[in-house]
Amino acid sequence: MGVGSDAWNTEIDSTVGFASHTLLATSRISNAMSAALATRRLARSFAQYDKLLSDLVRKVQKGVEKAERGESVNSGEAPSRDQFLTTIRSLEYLYDASKRMHSQAAAKRFTNDSRMAGSLRSIELRADELLDIADWFHSALAYSKDELEHLFTEARAELANGATVGLAEVR
Repeated sequence: MGVGSDAWNTEIDSTVGFASHTLLATSRISNAMSAALATRRLARSFAQYDKLLSDLVRKVQKGVEKAERGESVNSGEAPSRDQFLTTIRSLEYLYDASKRMHSQAAAKRFTNDSRMAGSLRSIELRADELLDIADWFHSALAYSKDELEHLFTEARAELANGATVGLAEVR
C-alpha cells in the first residue's frame, strides 16, 4: 500500500474518523465525569488513536526507506496529484485534531492522569511528525522528479563531505 493510493487514503480516512470521535469524546467529558468508566474509555481511545498515528508514521518511514533503496513504493499505478493533495489535507486534519485533542485533555488535566499521559504525549509527537510528512509531500509536489533527485544528490554529497551544520549551530 503506497502513499497516496486509494488504500492509503482509505486508511487515513478511517483514522480521521477515529480522531473526530475521540476529539468529540474529549470535549464532552466534564471534570465531574472523571470517574471510573468515562476515564477508562477515554484512556483506551487515546491509546488506540496513538497506535493508529504511530502505524501511519511507520508506514511512511518504511516507504521512504524503500524509495531510498530504489525499490518501488506503490504496487500499481503511481498516485495522482489529486490523491496526494487529499492525503496532505487528511494529514493536516489529523495534526489539527490531535493538537486540539491534546489541548482539551490538558485543560481537563488528563495529561496528569497516568493512564492517559503517555498516549497523549505520544499523540502530540506523532501529530508533529504527520505535519512534517504533509509539508514534505507538499514540497515534493512542487518539484519535478529530476529537480528532487538533484536536491537529494546535492544533500548526500554535502553529508559525505562533512559540509553540514550541527544542530547547536542553528539559530
